[in-house]
Amino acid sequence: KGDILVLVQPHGPCGKAAYVPQGPEFSPENQEDYGPYLEELSQKMIKHLGHDVSFIRYDLPWKSQYSSEIENNQRETFPEPRVREMRMNMGTKFWNLRKASMDMTVASSLIVDLKGPEDEILKKMKPKTRYNIRLAERKGVRVFRAQENMLPDFYSLYCQTASRNGFAICDYKHFLAIFNSHRDNPSNS
Repeated sequence: KGDILVLVQPHGPCGKAAYVPQGPEFSPENQEDYGPYLEELSQKMIKHLGHDVSFIRYDLPWKSQYSSEIENNQRETFPEPRVREMRMNMGTKFWNLRKASMDMTVASSLIVDLKGPEDEILKKMKPKTRYNIRLAERKGVRVFRAQENMLPDFYSLYCQTASRNGFAICDYKHFLAIFNSHRDNPSNS
């Protein structure tokens, strides 16, 4: 169900790595089925990607298995990677799913419905988020749908942010592939 963008890159002397940024978009309804779903999807994808692919990395846009506990103040943060791996592998045949040592995208995000009055939208956010939004507005920050010719400008800002905040960066071609995958279907961007 839906499309999946898979980026294949050399990895090691003889292998390749497959990367699925922000995908797959579809997730099982039951969060406990995440692991078996990813295992089955990976086994089907490897037939098309080739056996020289050492691993497939997913950066999932799915609701976390721990989000309800965090929202209800039963947990402050995500458990350690080893515990997350065990839960994700429950119900799988091979127990081959691993938590990456580093996140390529934000570890968690909040989806905000942008319908309705701006004041109501802002009320649902944390005070620090509201402050930062209003500060950005005062500083002249604008948000708009950019065209492909502005991708180099975005990438430059992204690299500056990565350098300032100390996170690993992705190649320009990574963002170009994501941009191009949404070009024919702007409702996904």
